[in-house]
Amino acid sequence: MKKIHLLILLSFTFLAVHAQKKQSVENPEVYIFGVGTSFNDSTTYISEIHHFKGNFIEKKTGFLENRAIYAEQMKIYLEQNYPGYETCAIFYDTKKKAIEKKYNKVRRRYQKDKSTKLVELPVTEFTFNPVKSKQ
Repeated sequence: MKKIHLLILLSFTFLAVHAQKKQSVENPEVYIFGVGTSFNDSTTYISEIHHFKGNFIEKKTGFLENRAIYAEQMKIYLEQNYPGYETCAIFYDTKKKAIEKKYNKVRRRYQKDKSTKLVELPVTEFTFNPVKSKQ
C-alpha cells in the first residue's frame, strides 16, 4: 500500500513538473544584438540587430533561454579578431520597434562617451548562429 502511494505521488510530481515546463516557455520571433567591451581597452563593439524565429522566452522571467550562448558566440568572435578579453552582453526583444529603441539608446550612450571608440559590426562581418532550444 505504501508503494502505491509513493508511486502515485511520484506520478503527480512528474506531471506537475512536466506541465510547468511546458507553460514556462513560448516560441516567438526574437530580435537580438550584442555589445562587447574590454576593461583593458577603450573600444566597444556593437553588432547589428539580428532576427530569429524559434527561440524560447521564459514566461515567468521574460529571459531569452539561450542568451548565454549568443553572448559566448560574440565573445569568441571578438577574441579571435580583435585583441583583448571581451565581456559581451545580449539585448533582445520580441518587438522590432522596441529592440531598435534599445539599440539606438545603447549606441548613443557609447557615441557620447569621448573616451570610448564605438565599432559597429556589420552582418557581413559578424552574425549570430541560431540556437535551438533544448526542449
